[in-house]
Amino acid sequence: MQKKVISITARFESHINIDVEHIRENLIILCKSSGIDYDRQFDAFVENGQYIVPWMAAEGKFNVKPGDKFHSSIFNYGLRFADCFKEKGKFRYGAGKPFLFEYFDSFWHYKCLQPTVYMNMGILNGEHFKAPLAVYEYRGNLVFIQQASFQIVPAQTQPDIGNGIVSIYRGVGNARRVKLLKSQNASAAELKKVRLLNNLEWFYTFFNSKIAFLAMHSYVTRSEVSHINMMRFAVRNGLHYFQLKHTDKEFMEKAYNLFSVLRNSYTLDKDYNASRKFGPNYLSFRTPASNIALTSFFAGEFEVNVIDNDLLDIIDTHGCEIIE
Repeated sequence: MQKKVISITARFESHINIDVEHIRENLIILCKSSGIDYDRQFDAFVENGQYIVPWMAAEGKFNVKPGDKFHSSIFNYGLRFADCFKEKGKFRYGAGKPFLFEYFDSFWHYKCLQPTVYMNMGILNGEHFKAPLAVYEYRGNLVFIQQASFQIVPAQTQPDIGNGIVSIYRGVGNARRVKLLKSQNASAAELKKVRLLNNLEWFYTFFNSKIAFLAMHSYVTRSEVSHINMMRFAVRNGLHYFQLKHTDKEFMEKAYNLFSVLRNSYTLDKDYNASRKFGPNYLSFRTPASNIALTSFFAGEFEVNVIDNDLLDIIDTHGCEIIE
């Protein structure tokens, strides 16, 4: 049987072929090193279309979309992702538990869903990784769905989501002057390498929804996720996966620094998390909806990870000013 291969050229000097079966083999190794099982039924990559779906799987019983008929227990984290938790199968719902059941029973089971507000399939190209994301309207709220992660925010807080733009925020405490990190400090050659690595790493992350669930919540350091096994994709692993043999120590150190610039955490919630919990001063941004990666509602703080900080547009400052 002929292997499926994605060809990536874009703006990069090198031509890289990604073997889908090789990706699975490397993900199996990564999972073993993290003490979990790789579960192919959660693969979200559509091989004949070369894109990643925003659902839990590209096919099979976990390929469920709002309006599909199925039992809501299919989204029971403790049952489906049992080995993702330090106490196997014990997912701590915390304050989100009552809402969880209302959400699945009414939103999914009874199909109280309005038409799709936004939909994007995950796509990898040379310049950017565009993350999979589906957004629906539900009783005056917007439901963000990204594989096994969900967030619900008031519809009025995201006026441009229909155009594929999200509003996000970052609290800066009492800081009066804020310097935004940008990747222009790197040379063009270094930035190409790191952007390629960043894109490939995100492709790996969302290739399988179970791995995406672990990877996204590994970036969170709060009590709400302390019961989850951590899994982070190291730069070294990404380089090894795609046989980019960069052994230059100086480059590796710079790569880690650039990763912190390319990617950072923000919140979808302005009124409490940005302006009060992490305020009082904060920044307002806009970015493509395909540039965010969700943590799920139980993790708190409406947190999203930005894939590429260079795709952020600053909209306003509140109590502070930006310095170069």
